[in-house]
Amino acid sequence: MTCGGDCAGLNAVVRSVVMRAERGFGWKVYGVQTGFWGLINQDEKDIIPLSSQYWDKESFVLSRGGTMLKTLVRHLPTDLDALREISDKCANFFHKNNFDSLIVVGGDVSLAKTKAFVRAGIPVVGIAKTIDNDVVSTHCVGFSSAVQVGVDAIDRLRTTAVSHGRVFVVEVMGRDAGFLPLSVAIAGGADIALIPEVPYDTQKVVEEVQKRLKRDGHVMIVTSEAARAVDDEAGRIEEKGKQRYRGAAHKLEAVLTQHIDTGVRSVVLGHVQRGGAPTAYDRLLGCRQGVAAVNAIAAGDTNIVVGWDGVATKRIPLDDIHVTQLSAEHDLMTVAQDLGVFLGRNL
Repeated sequence: MTCGGDCAGLNAVVRSVVMRAERGFGWKVYGVQTGFWGLINQDEKDIIPLSSQYWDKESFVLSRGGTMLKTLVRHLPTDLDALREISDKCANFFHKNNFDSLIVVGGDVSLAKTKAFVRAGIPVVGIAKTIDNDVVSTHCVGFSSAVQVGVDAIDRLRTTAVSHGRVFVVEVMGRDAGFLPLSVAIAGGADIALIPEVPYDTQKVVEEVQKRLKRDGHVMIVTSEAARAVDDEAGRIEEKGKQRYRGAAHKLEAVLTQHIDTGVRSVVLGHVQRGGAPTAYDRLLGCRQGVAAVNAIAAGDTNIVVGWDGVATKRIPLDDIHVTQLSAEHDLMTVAQDLGVFLGRNL
């Protein structure tokens, strides 16, 4: 199953699971549509057999974004009794249909909720996917593609920035972690990067923009959707019980416009970063982790998350998985500063 928000590379994961399981071990593989809710609803239409022939040759899935198994951004309840009731119901359905193990492809929230299924008796192997890249100890499927979308946007906007001598504020996703915006800023050659981990000094940002405008004639700023000034709160809104961020780029544009004579424009990438074809790196990462998940099941090793640290796949206990943020010592932070990317205040 694929859970939570979609991203590029999910179909590569499913494809590799199906091919390795069927052709390597002769196992039958089923896909659960719409994530956890496909198990909870227990509708036969949501549990579909997956053929290696279709996933390998007929559907061209490696180049397709999103998830062909579909997903819902609809979290399981936080109440322990309600969660236990749901997980027990799913476990009964799981064993009644003679399934042996469950591969869950999800972000930190989905993987955390999966622990309830483990306690109910479902053997689980997790695979981390999120454009935020904020799951500890592993690279996440979807991150590379989201970075590429952000860099492509900066490359395109720069031509107008240079032509008109403008300041562009590009807002990217990434929720509470700065991995995505800072990676986009470094790879895109941005002047300023504003991330959740470093609340920015508005006056110093204004001064930095003025200085770089005078020096270079244009300025590119990357801001996280959750970036905030030191004396302000991030722009949270609540929709149907879910917290979302909104307005970081527009807020900064309004402030800069009061102090900058040249044009200031904000661009919000939003869900554009989730879509489109996955990069070669995300396809390769998805293949690695899908195969590693099946191999772990074959070895009798479950209740883990298979990860990739840039060198090799590894098996991480599910209980050790949690969300992480950028630390001051992280290489992205030091590289950004060494390249002259201003992080919103003096560190």
